[in-house]
This record gives sequence, C-alpha cells and structure tokens, in this order.
Amino acid sequence: METAKLKKFAQYARRSLIEQVSAKLKLVLTEESAASRESVAAVKKLEEAIQLQGKDQVIERVATSGSTVSVRCASWT
Repeated sequence: METAKLKKFAQYARRSLIEQVSAKLKLVLTEESAASRESVAAVKKLEEAIQLQGKDQVIERVATSGSTVSVRCASWT
C-alpha cells in the first residue's frame, strides 16, 4: 500500500491545525474577546496551562488531540 500521499496529507493537516489553533488562541486571549468576558474560568485555566506547559506545547496538544484544554467556550467552537 502506498502511504506517501497519506503522510503528506497528515503533515499538511497537522500544520494547518496548529496555525488555526494559534490564531484562535491569540483571539481568545485578548482582553476584549467574548471568551474572556463569557468564560472567565475557562480562559484562566487556559492561561494556567500556558504558564505551566508553554504556549507551543498547549497549541500542539490542542491541535493534535482535538482537546480544548478544558476550555469549552463559544469562541473555540
């Protein structure tokens, strides 16, 4: 079975997800965002995760696992 195309697609999809999660994270963490007003506790957990693990690690985890790092706010959906 030829897997080269599948591997190429997987790499593209991973990069794309990381870019999308990074953009959404930037939006959510701005002080004026709807998420920071509506889901204060969730955003606080997100900020704590970033402090503990680092921004890149949190982005990687969310992008590759589909997890939302316990952030369940409208801005993430």
